[in-house]
Amino acid sequence: MEEQKIIEEGLKKNTKQDIICYVGMALLFIMIFIPPIFRVVFYDKEVEKNEIDVVYLELSCRKAVYRDGKKVSMIINNSYRDSILQKSVAEYTYESDNGENIAEVNQFLAIESDRITSEEISDGYKFTFDYTNDSDLFGLSELADYYKPAPAQMNYYKSNGYTCESTSTVEKEERK
Repeated sequence: MEEQKIIEEGLKKNTKQDIICYVGMALLFIMIFIPPIFRVVFYDKEVEKNEIDVVYLELSCRKAVYRDGKKVSMIINNSYRDSILQKSVAEYTYESDNGENIAEVNQFLAIESDRITSEEISDGYKFTFDYTNDSDLFGLSELADYYKPAPAQMNYYKSNGYTCESTSTVEKEERK
């Protein structure tokens, strides 16, 4: 009977040690579940936005030469995004009646592709290569000298007698 009495007294009373354990369990519960609840309740959308710096470069190169006593002017404008060619416009003007003797014009006209926009202007030709809408242009061997990364392209043009100038801007864009 004495054993039964001791057990009943122990069940009825909470000792100091028991209270400390209960408080510890409550704190542990709070520490485990409150942070995820706060992340949901106080969600910050700005944390998810990853902005990166994107460099836009406009490269303009020009050259004028005399071929067969006639002046031929070549102007090439390239647009780059992080040193990757996006669009290129090549304009060839000449003083003669036709451009059939200009090797570069013949090279571009010989490319059988509807992906290259060629426009006959009053005294020459204007060719537009849009690499963003047609990435297959990067695979054309005839254009291999015209779609290099920006620094290499500038060096290529300068080594071929072109005078080049470039302007660049840095813009912040969200990472996709």
